[in-house]
Amino acid sequence: MRFAGSRALRFLISGGAATALHWVSMATLVAAGMPAAPATALGALLGAAGNYPLQRSVTFAHEGALARSLKLYACVCAIGWLTNSALFAALHGLGVGSVVAQLCTTAAVAGLNFTLYARWVFHEHGARCDACQ
Repeated sequence: MRFAGSRALRFLISGGAATALHWVSMATLVAAGMPAAPATALGALLGAAGNYPLQRSVTFAHEGALARSLKLYACVCAIGWLTNSALFAALHGLGVGSVVAQLCTTAAVAGLNFTLYARWVFHEHGARCDACQ
């Protein structure tokens, strides 16, 4: 499936849907009494699960091996999840409110993810990671 528009725009639309899932999950968990840091970590995992098929089909129109891209995507998710968790915790620990901390964190992780998806996950001749191959 391929929609018109630049890859960056398709990334923002697909990622926006996944981010919405992340944020709604986080808000629901916080409203239920979970502290913000673990709530965003769990929300990020849910968002990642919804993001893969969107990025593969809509953003990158990737037709390569599913198993390879899924393994690499899982590695990028781990990197993104750790980055999200650490950056949010650092900002929140410095007294930045949950919403602003998550906005900053989301922007940073989105830039990281776009770069890794384009150069590694959905690129047949991208950089190698022996641990993820």
